[in-house]
Amino acid sequence: MNFENVQSRFAKSTKRALVLFRKLRVVESPELNEAFQIQAFQRSRLANTVLGATSLRDGGALFIDRAAGKSSLGSATIWAGDYLHEVEAAELSISTTGKFEIGISVTENFVTDVEEPELKGIVEGTLSFGKPLGARLDYDAVWALSGDLFFPIYVIEDGVVLNPIEPPLSDGSEKAVQRHIVESHGSHIASGFNVSYAGFDADTDEITLTIGSGVARARGVRVSRDVDSEFRYVEQPVLRQINSEQHIYPASADPVTIELREGPIAQITALVITKQFTETITKGLAGGFDALSKIPVKSIVSVDVGATTYVDADDYNLVGNGLDWDGAISEPD
Repeated sequence: MNFENVQSRFAKSTKRALVLFRKLRVVESPELNEAFQIQAFQRSRLANTVLGATSLRDGGALFIDRAAGKSSLGSATIWAGDYLHEVEAAELSISTTGKFEIGISVTENFVTDVEEPELKGIVEGTLSFGKPLGARLDYDAVWALSGDLFFPIYVIEDGVVLNPIEPPLSDGSEKAVQRHIVESHGSHIASGFNVSYAGFDADTDEITLTIGSGVARARGVRVSRDVDSEFRYVEQPVLRQINSEQHIYPASADPVTIELREGPIAQITALVITKQFTETITKGLAGGFDALSKIPVKSIVSVDVGATTYVDADDYNLVGNGLDWDGAISEPD
């Protein structure tokens, strides 16, 4: 802190714990400032041990619109720079390629009676009445991509939020917890991290998955994600060839959907349709061969002449794409 007309004897390098005002001695503003700063410094050291040097304490939901190149950030409570900041919601234009950080930019504002005239003595009958009194130090924190006093909260890489690692409650206790979890449970998801399909990019052949927010333990370390994220990858499935899968096409004039037994399908190499039809032919010579017009012929369901039905293999045989009557027990005239 280095503001005009503000003096203090405080220094972080010293081991002073208190300022003791002695009886019948004058108290100067540098001593009061030092006393307040000693207490603030001790509180911040304790808070940094519990909360970490910089951490998101509440809110701050982040949504990234990759198509529009924008990010929406919710209001948040953030511990940073030895102070608990209240940050309003905001939208930021971002790049969807490369690696960068989203955080808060903090501005220090030195406020005196010049900016706020009410900062003057209000106790009538005293020497300070109506006179300028102490200054105020205000912090203004906003969501930003950079700043002179910048504290990163999220790390973004190619439009995807990387996992933040929560600060430990204390090094000793957290290490004991990590060791117990590694030995007892291993890496696991505690809650959330639901995965859902989000689309396919035909230009890059990439599949997009949405990974929900959640809490997990990775090698014992607690990892939390407060926002959903995207994961894109080129799928490399293991393929096998299905030589044949037969289905009966339903009798319908409307388009139909046939459920496959073997799927999904990467590629169809051939589609063979077998259709049943009725054909009337003129019988040729006895014991001869009668060709059919619709070819190729896979099988013959029946051969009927009036009320007579001829028997396959006894009366005729399917040879090529026609009827062979050679050696028939019975055949039409």
